[in-house]
Amino acid sequence: MKKRWVAALLAALLLLLPAAAQAESALAQGEPLESELPMEADAVSVLLLDARSGTVILEKNADEQRPAASLTKLMTILLTLEALDAGEIALADEVTVSEAAAGMGGSQALLDAGGVYTVEDLLKSLIVASANDSAVALAELLRGSEDAFAGRMNERAAELGLSGTHYVNASGLPAEGQHTTARDIAALSLAQYFCELAGVLAPREEPAEEHLRLLLNALHFLTEGKRDLRLIKAVVELRLLTLSGYMPDLGSCSSCREADAPLWFLPRDGVLRCARCEKPGDALPLPPTLLAALRHIVHAPFEKCFAFQIPEEAVPSLAKTAEAFLLCQLGRSFQTLQFYHTMDG
Repeated sequence: MKKRWVAALLAALLLLLPAAAQAESALAQGEPLESELPMEADAVSVLLLDARSGTVILEKNADEQRPAASLTKLMTILLTLEALDAGEIALADEVTVSEAAAGMGGSQALLDAGGVYTVEDLLKSLIVASANDSAVALAELLRGSEDAFAGRMNERAAELGLSGTHYVNASGLPAEGQHTTARDIAALSLAQYFCELAGVLAPREEPAEEHLRLLLNALHFLTEGKRDLRLIKAVVELRLLTLSGYMPDLGSCSSCREADAPLWFLPRDGVLRCARCEKPGDALPLPPTLLAALRHIVHAPFEKCFAFQIPEEAVPSLAKTAEAFLLCQLGRSFQTLQFYHTMDG
């Protein structure tokens, strides 16, 4: 990506979260679930996952096809960002709006037929205002027609493993044959968190190529379904923090510089402490395997940052350490992270 404004675009993706919630609520029109869980779900389609491991806790009609609504725009945005990343288009490129695009119903940016707008303007209004006319204008730019773009959307959905999703248009307006599933919605929840996090951490006044590159690779691994969700999440959190100037000091005890003794991690300070030195109550123990994984994520070349394995029993500690460090350093939580964690009950 050659344009610095991509960071702001990623930040705005969090605004699609309410649309995702609306799409899920559209599924909620059936009989209450019979469950021993301390909850009631009045839904015809449900998929409840352990957010850390991806384990299915509760499901009902998880693969039943339902209207995709504004979740459709996530794919339109993804394909646009990928085209930008590949250099196929640029944010400054000008687009002449067709009558078809200008005549879209629903939420709009009120584009004029024959009007000329930049890709940046169209993408911003698509993300911030959920503009259907902007979605179609971008679709026509990228593939010549909305029908052809829908074909590419379906190709990309297949590549991402969204087997229950089919697109007919770029906007998500009701259309025969356009649908998604609760399972595919679940696959997008962690992706939404990654987008919000990248948007907050990516620089505003300089290029954000590495942030976008990390995000795109994380989305690929997430939808590939072959890697532990907790490991993908930990890499994204720690690597984004490192790229953004929050690199933890993982060399030795910050007090006495002991490197071989049992070590603890201080998420508020981003440093290590040994057994002999004073530690706050929130210090997290780092056995050698966990410390090695943290060092790999932070220091490995980009091409290898996802290429590591740790014992299954160490994965929860890695996930806890990465998230604790992120929340302490940024001093805030994230709407999408909270939404993601609701999925583990």
